[in-house]
Amino acid sequence: MRQVVGGAYAQQVIKKQYGVVDNFGNNIYYTAYYQVELEAGDSAYFNLGSDYYAAIAATYNFKTNKVTSEVVKINKYNSSNVKTLDFQNNVIDRIKNYNAVGSWIRQDKINIKYFK
Repeated sequence: MRQVVGGAYAQQVIKKQYGVVDNFGNNIYYTAYYQVELEAGDSAYFNLGSDYYAAIAATYNFKTNKVTSEVVKINKYNSSNVKTLDFQNNVIDRIKNYNAVGSWIRQDKINIKYFK
């Protein structure tokens, strides 16, 4: 059982998203980045610097019907600059509602208009 010691929380706000389809227009996967709000005591664990914000990258795989996720940092001025944070277990433990992104992405993938 994990002990939540942080005050960070994920927001159901998609900061960036994309999907991949095959040559026949079938959905392969969809990735959404949900912003993470940090509280003062959490900043040292995330080690973002002034140019980045934390997010959870959640990917829904249409072939396997599974969700994978990880904590990343995204550059505020260049959103294509995304880096995986080190020590995933330490930062995941500090996000109060980390597991909620699994249900969020299952809902959000339905609303993608450009996907097919």
